[in-house]
Amino acid sequence: MSERQSCRAMETVLAIPELLEAVLVQVDMRTLLVSASRVSRTWKAFLDESPALQQALFFKPVSDVCTAAIHGLEGTHFPGVPNGPDLPTRRDARLINPLLAEKFDKCFFDFGPTYSCHRRANSFYELPWSTHPKPVQTVQENWGGWTQVRPPELDEASTRALAESRRRFTRRGASWRRMLVSQPPPPSLGYMCFDIRSLAAEDQRVSSSLIRPGDSTPNAGLRMGELYDVVQHGAGHHGRHSFWFRVLWGRPTGQFAFTHVRDTFERLMARTSVVVEFMHADDHSLPNHPKDPADVGVFDAAFRCEESREAKQRHHTSKSIRPTSSITTTTPAKSRAQRPISSFSSQSIGPPAAAAMPILGGKNKFNTKPAAIRVEKVQVAAPKPRPKLVHARSSTSSAKASPRASPKPNGKSLLSRKQSASPYPSSSDEKRSERKRKVGSAGPSQPKFDNDSDDDDNYDAFINLEPRKRQRTKDGQLVDTQRVLTRASAFRDNARPLSRLIHAVDISNLKKCPKAKRLLGATDDDDVRVRLQYPSNYGAEDYELISEKGIINAVEDIKTVVRFVAHVYLTEEQATEFTEPTNGLIRRLERASNINDFHGFVAALQDANKKIRALAADGTIRKNLDNIHGIPRDLVEFILTQVYDRTVSPEVEKLKQYKNGTDNVYGELTYKFISEILQERTRMTSDQVFVDLGSGVGNVVFQAALEIGCESWGCEMMENPCDFAEAQEKEFGARCKMWGLLPGRVNLERGDFTKSTRIHDAMKRADVILVNNQAFTPQLNAELVNMFLDLKQGCKIVSLKSFVNDQGTRNANDIASNILEVEHLTYPDGGYVSWTNAGGNFCLSTKK
Repeated sequence: MSERQSCRAMETVLAIPELLEAVLVQVDMRTLLVSASRVSRTWKAFLDESPALQQALFFKPVSDVCTAAIHGLEGTHFPGVPNGPDLPTRRDARLINPLLAEKFDKCFFDFGPTYSCHRRANSFYELPWSTHPKPVQTVQENWGGWTQVRPPELDEASTRALAESRRRFTRRGASWRRMLVSQPPPPSLGYMCFDIRSLAAEDQRVSSSLIRPGDSTPNAGLRMGELYDVVQHGAGHHGRHSFWFRVLWGRPTGQFAFTHVRDTFERLMARTSVVVEFMHADDHSLPNHPKDPADVGVFDAAFRCEESREAKQRHHTSKSIRPTSSITTTTPAKSRAQRPISSFSSQSIGPPAAAAMPILGGKNKFNTKPAAIRVEKVQVAAPKPRPKLVHARSSTSSAKASPRASPKPNGKSLLSRKQSASPYPSSSDEKRSERKRKVGSAGPSQPKFDNDSDDDDNYDAFINLEPRKRQRTKDGQLVDTQRVLTRASAFRDNARPLSRLIHAVDISNLKKCPKAKRLLGATDDDDVRVRLQYPSNYGAEDYELISEKGIINAVEDIKTVVRFVAHVYLTEEQATEFTEPTNGLIRRLERASNINDFHGFVAALQDANKKIRALAADGTIRKNLDNIHGIPRDLVEFILTQVYDRTVSPEVEKLKQYKNGTDNVYGELTYKFISEILQERTRMTSDQVFVDLGSGVGNVVFQAALEIGCESWGCEMMENPCDFAEAQEKEFGARCKMWGLLPGRVNLERGDFTKSTRIHDAMKRADVILVNNQAFTPQLNAELVNMFLDLKQGCKIVSLKSFVNDQGTRNANDIASNILEVEHLTYPDGGYVSWTNAGGNFCLSTKK
């Protein structure tokens, strides 16, 4: 038989679905997931639709592993489950997902000598896809000599490579999140928290619950994404120093510290097969540990998934979209022979491996008395994909690539600055939000070989961590390729300094504050006035290097601007003079500020100004801006903060002058909340229209115009916010010119939006409308519903309260329920709104 005939025969055989499936079910998981799915789109579609292959890949549950074709990884065995059979020899046997165990071993699937040892947030840095080839640094602790894993200090290139490795795992659409943790899968996730509030026995509580999977399919089982989100969020967001966790797949190797903890664990294991245990202690209860994580924002930026759904434990009774089973709280009663928690130390169990602490040993001397309360889980729906958006290039692109998104050298946010009245927080704790372009798969009746091999969007970086050809920005941001960022007038030879710009020296200077401290060791004879060149031909901004509480931090502002110029406006090759780690301009500024070398700082700034002016004059910066179409989020936030600090912050007390109980109660939605709404929830593009009803000082209007580039409208009737909004509008325009950027058109209206003709006309064209109706009266909400009748179909309305009655029944006379489809969502704790740090609810309504 000739080679051509042999190929035809093979194609004929593999074109028969039954035969192709019989062949592929014999393939190991890694090859099946990575290689087979990349043969062609036809094969990819077949893999997605075959029940047997989906079960083999742990995407679809099986009830009996003895009857399923699951082959694990080539040359390896399935991980052993504690207190369970090693091989699937009986019906109740359980197979741990080998791919997940390989990539998440330390924190989630450690069945070795340190199984059942407690860990802390820093253990995430030991995950195989997170570590660096260099040895991880360890720091000796005071409690029993435990070692504490710390992230290594890396150079800028290694930091970017490590961040890219983590990004591939935490990106939206990563396949590991959909994988079942075992076959058959656990029906739910057991959750228990040993809360040590003091040394008194009555203050030691055990809370427990069963967290059901978010998948609405019956018997769907627990998937890795849900397990990961619970552990990652709990390990990072606890607010105390001493907080430990462990994932138990069976009985621990050691004894529980108290019988009521053991009893709670056994009750959970009777209903599922995996339990996450947290041990929560106040600082005075156990010997002090360094706060872990030291910076929650940095921890979330590295390890929080973009599809993260927080499993919030709400200890009160209220409505929920999807309630879970009840939570039980066990409180040990007072004992005659109480002894402090610290007495249950390493005396019972020897020291474990790095970042692991064994369960506290000892006998229980306390009686228990359970008290039941409820727990709820709220599911947040994912946004629908929008095909007009594509991914921007990441900061790992070569010197010939487009300008990069701004990295954060040395693991620190570029926006490290003094606390001000600005509503824009540091972007280090912002949830990253990228979106994956989904390719629809047809369902052909017969698979066949063809040349339509999948592109890299279908590549699963979960298995192989080599760089992708198409990459996102560092924070996962998507950009609109039709958007034009460059403001042509900013690079003309005849561009003149802007007269309307509010310089930093106008806000913070020695004339206004003669007692202000001179920075960087400057003496009274030194001239502390300096100039900072921006990436355009519009001139420079004047600063005085002084320190004044609550006012602009001149040194940090200057360093941040220079960093953004290097990392956003230039390619790697062009930015070498700035980023060279030993004597680059950024390094010189940092070194001078660290050692209080005033003259060295001024000299470095002058050299940076000279270089930036040259790059703007010869067209380098404009050429680079022409090749990019999206502004990094941290640069957007920094520019908006500059505007706010120079217009609103000096007189921010005026915003508190309002009357409670009316429609005119002032409150702001913070930058990260709005960014999530614009980017993730509504997926806006530059050719759309945004309207903010009750726009206050205009923060959201300016953010939409700059971050998205869309036409942006706002309307406010309170006098003081209107005055601030007009001042911000002037400064916003001047700042964008200084940065060489072209935002969307801004339109601000003063007055009642229910009576404004211009606002009504804008709403008819609007694609997204924001209504912060948290404090609106029912009458005003009813008027808004009538205004929504004129909206175009598909228009999105984001509000903090629903316009549809929550009565559970639809009334034919209820206008809102007839014209709006409402999606109830939640925002997490952490400063999403200005009036509270707690999480809350909001609604995304769509005009039918």
